[in-house]
Amino acid sequence: GSVEIWIKAVMLLTGFWFSLVQMYLNNDNFMMATVWSITMGFFAAMIGVNIQHDGNHGAFAQSKFINKCAGWTMDMIGASAFTWEFQHML
Repeated sequence: GSVEIWIKAVMLLTGFWFSLVQMYLNNDNFMMATVWSITMGFFAAMIGVNIQHDGNHGAFAQSKFINKCAGWTMDMIGASAFTWEFQHML
């Protein structure tokens, strides 16, 4: 993949994990935990639309292993890369 796709991936993954940590750290403040939950949901959707989708189609990188790892980000956000591949690619 190009430098841009790697920068985008790092930014999306950082945003996802930062939001997740903030959601847990703000568990005594319902409003802030809600805001961080919504933010995490946004980053999870972007990971699914960008990193996972490109990886499972083999377009994220030249390496099959890196593409497989990019596809596995679907499992990180709560879905199944295996099911996606089975339903989407067949």
